[in-house]
Amino acid sequence: MDRVSFGMPIRDFAEPGGIVQSGDMVSIPRVYGMSVGSAQAALSSAGFQTVVGVAVSSGLQAGLVVGTQPPPQSRALRGSTVTIYTSTGVQQQAPPSPTPTKKKRGKGGGG
Repeated sequence: MDRVSFGMPIRDFAEPGGIVQSGDMVSIPRVYGMSVGSAQAALSSAGFQTVVGVAVSSGLQAGLVVGTQPPPQSRALRGSTVTIYTSTGVQQQAPPSPTPTKKKRGKGGGG
């Protein structure tokens, strides 16, 4: 490379800024409890593409946003896709605890 640039002026370049080094990173807005349309508008105005993922169990009214991926307040590249998850409106119930049962003892004859 030295032969090719011999005799040419030496130029100093400024240190690259954050956008050049890491891309145009933007915070993901919190859209919990919003309608899908409102969440899409908020995310779009922040510079993101959106896609609606599967509905998940939640006590929140069916159809409202329960979360995003990446999560709120994290940072992602402007123009990247954020997945919106909505509520089914049904909170998942914990399975009941097993009821202990007494074992019956058999009579002899083992062996």
